[in-house]
Amino acid sequence: MAYNNLGSHFDAAKQISIDDILSNLGVWDSRESIVDGIVVVSHSRTTRGKEVTIQSTYHPKTYEEGDKVQFVKGGNDAFPIHKFDFIRDMLCGGNELAAITWVSNNAPVKRSWLVDLGDLVKAEEGLSEPISDERNHIVALAARQVLRIKADELAKLELAEESFRREGAIPQPMSVIDWLQEPDQVAQFRIEELWVKGGNNFIVAPNKGGKTTLVLNVLKALVDGGLFLGKFNTLPVTRNVGIINFELSPSQYKRWIRKLELRNVANVKVWNLRGLPNPFRTPTSRAHFVAQLLENNIEVLIIDPFSSAFTGKNAKENEEVKEFLLLIDSLAAQGNVEEYLLVVHAGHDGTRARGASTLADHPDATWFIGKGEAGRLRTFRAEGRDVSYTEEAITLGVDGITLTLTGLTKADSVLENMKLHVSNFVGKNPNCMQVKLRLRLREQIR
Repeated sequence: MAYNNLGSHFDAAKQISIDDILSNLGVWDSRESIVDGIVVVSHSRTTRGKEVTIQSTYHPKTYEEGDKVQFVKGGNDAFPIHKFDFIRDMLCGGNELAAITWVSNNAPVKRSWLVDLGDLVKAEEGLSEPISDERNHIVALAARQVLRIKADELAKLELAEESFRREGAIPQPMSVIDWLQEPDQVAQFRIEELWVKGGNNFIVAPNKGGKTTLVLNVLKALVDGGLFLGKFNTLPVTRNVGIINFELSPSQYKRWIRKLELRNVANVKVWNLRGLPNPFRTPTSRAHFVAQLLENNIEVLIIDPFSSAFTGKNAKENEEVKEFLLLIDSLAAQGNVEEYLLVVHAGHDGTRARGASTLADHPDATWFIGKGEAGRLRTFRAEGRDVSYTEEAITLGVDGITLTLTGLTKADSVLENMKLHVSNFVGKNPNCMQVKLRLRLREQIR
């Protein structure tokens, strides 16, 4: 849109020095020369591999700048253009009102918003003189802007109301007197001592620490009942267990599950999502996932691992991680999931979850898998609300899948392991020297 130098904002733009305008576009190199008694200043810079040069002028005695600039290189205009046009096109992306606002804010003499808006009205209508009822026209235009703002606010409120209708209202608070008179749950634990009924647990384990093996042992206990880790009574599901497998290939996961020899294999539903879209990524995909949870009657959900499920940008940012974990809580509730188990990679020291500290605060309980030197020894411990189990060594069965607690602490397990190696080595080498025995032990326990 051409203003034909009629708007008062053109006069205001002339008062802004070209150096102040260009300072908003980066660093420029300037060179001066005198042509016909006028100082011509060439301003140059390279941006994105393209050289841009413009020229401005000023009077050598009065230092009054010309009101126009001209592109020499890198611009589309071969003829001088007004400073306002340059501001509009280069600083404001062609937005007239944004340019008026910028000029009004940066001119040495501040001007009324209504006057600037009047200039815009005149420019829109191609008028060279003020219209007869200019103030009413300005007020009408301003009113339209107010209506647009109100329409935006109403649209946001409507979206919020729609979201509220979709999610439902929170329940009314309960009287504690009435609440205490209600019968308690028959079962207080999903897995005795380790997993409170209705609670959500995390597994924290180092890389290649056996977390998937532990998950499959949980699956076995949830589906078939019996003892978890050979010690803890488990309340089996009455519906189904769902597993989201992000890490293993479907063929490998199938082999591992087959090793479990599940009696109630029909109660297991698996999402093999390695390399496939994340169900938590968008509102649409999440709604579809909730529908699948309901359709498949999922009672307990296992997500393996958090790092693949997380949809935020930074897993070290508490706010992002907290928002995602609350999202999982919400989806589980919408999908009628009673409990979920989330697998989290451990940090470098192996004692806490990798990433934001909220990963330690959010779960009702956390199970930790520890690794001994050279990764040969595995330990298990648990902590949380109504959950506390001190570190104990675990052993892998001959089937390559079943884990069992040994009843030994980590130190005791190392000692027993050492005794076993001594006995075996001496049995095979009855006249061995002490030095050879020590070397053999170092090889075995490291």
